[in-house]
Amino acid sequence: MKALTLLIVAAYVTVGVTIPVPYLSVAVSAVLLAVGLVALWRYGGPALDIVVFDERGEDPGAVLAVYGMALLAAGSVYSGAYGLTWNATGQPETWVGSWYSAAGRALTASGFVLMVMAPEVSVPRLRLPGVLWLMLIMSAALVVAFVLGTQVVS
Repeated sequence: MKALTLLIVAAYVTVGVTIPVPYLSVAVSAVLLAVGLVALWRYGGPALDIVVFDERGEDPGAVLAVYGMALLAAGSVYSGAYGLTWNATGQPETWVGSWYSAAGRALTASGFVLMVMAPEVSVPRLRLPGVLWLMLIMSAALVVAFVLGTQVVS
């Protein structure tokens, strides 16, 4: 499986530059949508139980991992659907940099944060300072991104 993924990345980098716009973007968006739907099918139900019905297992790290995986899947579904829609509508420039163009990435980033935190929560000792540092750094990054975004001249 490792060799296959490396082969796919190598093919993307070498052959991808020769594929005319927007075919590669559409293909990647379709794959992202499909894989995201499969993952959401697998992890969406358990994540819904965690978030809505407050179901918890014995391992708090597993709870974060399942929820994180569902957010990664939701981000992939949104990003894939957005990419396909954006290409189908002629790649409107007004969509670029909008809050809705970043929604899939925001879901994905949130999922990654939970996945990164999951092993730390499973350790018998709570490593709260590390989690707090991570939250502070991410909050600062969001503020910087917002400020930089307001500096862009249309």
